[in-house]
Amino acid sequence: MDDTLDEPLCVEKVLQERGSVCSREAWRARGYFVLHTLIDVLCFCGFIYFLLFLMMPAWAWWTTSGVLLTLLCLWRALLWRWRCSSDVPDWLPYTVHKLQIGDKELWLVGTLHISPKSPEDVKKVIETTRPDLVMIELDEERLNRMRRNDLEAAQPPAKTSLQPVVINEQGGEMTLFAQRATWNGEKTGQTIAGDLVYNKSDPHGLAPSRGLNGNILVAQRGPSVSTPAEQARVSFTVKAHLAARAGASALLVVDSFPNLPHTRVGSGTLKHELRVFMETRSCSFPPIPVLVLSQTDGNALCERLDLETVHAKFTIEPDKYPRRTLRRQICESCALLFSGIGILYGIIGCFNVDVGDEFMIAEKQAHAEGVPCACIDVNTNKLWSRIGWSLLPTPTNVLDAVLSWLAFPRVLFRALFPGPSRMDVLGGMVLHTRAFSCRIWIAFGLAGVVSSFVLSHLLILLTATAERGMEVAHIVNKSERGATKTWIMLLVEVYFMARVYASIVVSRDLTMYQMIVNRARQYSARSLVAVVGAGHANGILKHARSGGL
Repeated sequence: MDDTLDEPLCVEKVLQERGSVCSREAWRARGYFVLHTLIDVLCFCGFIYFLLFLMMPAWAWWTTSGVLLTLLCLWRALLWRWRCSSDVPDWLPYTVHKLQIGDKELWLVGTLHISPKSPEDVKKVIETTRPDLVMIELDEERLNRMRRNDLEAAQPPAKTSLQPVVINEQGGEMTLFAQRATWNGEKTGQTIAGDLVYNKSDPHGLAPSRGLNGNILVAQRGPSVSTPAEQARVSFTVKAHLAARAGASALLVVDSFPNLPHTRVGSGTLKHELRVFMETRSCSFPPIPVLVLSQTDGNALCERLDLETVHAKFTIEPDKYPRRTLRRQICESCALLFSGIGILYGIIGCFNVDVGDEFMIAEKQAHAEGVPCACIDVNTNKLWSRIGWSLLPTPTNVLDAVLSWLAFPRVLFRALFPGPSRMDVLGGMVLHTRAFSCRIWIAFGLAGVVSSFVLSHLLILLTATAERGMEVAHIVNKSERGATKTWIMLLVEVYFMARVYASIVVSRDLTMYQMIVNRARQYSARSLVAVVGAGHANGILKHARSGGL
């Protein structure tokens, strides 16, 4: 049986997607669904009885715990013996699973993002297997935030991600390629055309003259400044707003570095965006697109502007790169903070613990081996939207949460005693934690305590408000205040845990599997290495076995 918490409901969804509601296969699967659910109900009742209602003396609890721990160790000894007797390579780390389907092989590396062992496993697998494609559990935006400066400088942007600009001059026509700003995609399909205007008295475009009349302003990047406030004042966003107020239809920026920026320009941290807001007084995207030309192309273009009139034209390309206004960025930052995730990673960062370093090692090693490195995760915009829709108390979501908890004993058993075809997540976590230093243990423990403290007190505040409303409406008595708060908090936690698990883990497992298949087809790759969090490994393996690679 499958091991995701909401698998029974997913079986029903698969049947509806296939449209085979009257076929024999559909009725067989529905019978399996009913049987599956009944077994989960019986196991859940037994689990709850053992956990809450079975009165056992202390020595019996300790004996049961000792027996369980012994069985866990013996089971993993059997798993290791099976690995040694099978065709699993001797060099393969315990946290890596190999899956062969047809002529394609997938090396799935299950990592713990704060473990020093994870980068070592990733490097070893890529060096040994020499795959056709490396994939990492990041989206392009998060990868760009984490990139090392030396790695970014060594990798020019792919031409397919750049914006072509047609330049018309007396000598003829040529096409230049420019890096895009994050907000350009808001005007996808719009054609921008006009004469290029470059003011030598204001080379950086910080005080453009009025009356540009729909022409395209050309400005140098910079100037170089030191303080964060000055950096915001000369940012791409501020220059775009100034150019738009002067009547420009677009802004071309000449880069001050030999290579183009590796990724989109115009986005920054929340602090930086707030400083930009103080300059522009706008929470929205700039009203005109911004393109960044390479230093060579841009300087040559500025020289020609001294001699003749140059005309430029381009049609804004579609762009799936995530973009968000300041309003949305503030909302997402608050959600991160009050969910405890922002506090968790913030405290870990204060102790200088490298989080997700295995992804940087994967990209660096892929670059050294001369193979592409692709992202397979959803961006944060889609993630928060998915969480929001998942938490809505619709009948489907409530039923999904109930079925999820009914499946909990089965899921727990398979996590404690995984089969040979599954990744041993629990055993892998033990191996990862052995590599923890004292600093990592302190950071991890403190971050967990503080984030859970904030989240629990936020829930207490919400439940107190709900209970007070019920008390005013005379639904509950004042004497029942404590019990009512406890039950409300318990119901909220039970529902939220199941739905957050479904939206963050289960749905991302499917998304990453689909991205693995798409990337393999895109690069015509047969040998694949995927670096993901260990919690996603078995979900991806399940989808790969049922759907292929």
